[in-house]
Amino acid sequence: MGFDLFAYGEIVNGELFAGREREVQELEAYIKIGQTVIIYGYRRVGKSSLIKEAIERHKSKKAHKKDLVIFFDISKLANSEQFLAEITKSIVKLVESSKPLQAGFKRIASSLTALRPVAKINQFTGELEHSIEFTGPQENIANSIFEALSLLDELREKQRIIVIFDEVQEISKWQDGKQVEWQIRSKIQNQKNVSYIFSGSSRTL
Repeated sequence: MGFDLFAYGEIVNGELFAGREREVQELEAYIKIGQTVIIYGYRRVGKSSLIKEAIERHKSKKAHKKDLVIFFDISKLANSEQFLAEITKSIVKLVESSKPLQAGFKRIASSLTALRPVAKINQFTGELEHSIEFTGPQENIANSIFEALSLLDELREKQRIIVIFDEVQEISKWQDGKQVEWQIRSKIQNQKNVSYIFSGSSRTL
């Protein structure tokens, strides 16, 4: 007698992903047209696996192979400053993956008020490294998150960028959480070619 393997308690996709076929197809369709999506469900029911499977299927298509994916697990971040650091770190990775973006790195970030682009030579490897530093006062972090998300418009080139916020309800627990939420909503309303997926275990999200 044969048995089907079923993985529990970890993010899975491909052969280990079981069920939810209708939901996967629906989410993949939304990703394809760039629709912002909110996914609600109790913890440990497979939201992250659902998203990962839909993303993998989307990127398996030739037309979407070059689409870029940024994933943020908000439950691992303690405050908005760490959130801003993760966003800028992801942007730097996009920059370093593209020569044209590296050339225009300073120009792209020149309009930022509290974020400073830094490019320097690694003394050990000799390679050019890029980073973005926050230089403003603590109360300006929420505004800088808005500016960092605005950078995605410039960095997207011809590919779509798919941004995933997992356990997004955790933002509301931060001291400036309401401000951060407002800045995110304000940014995504008019953003083109950047798709957002919000996932969480609270209806308030």
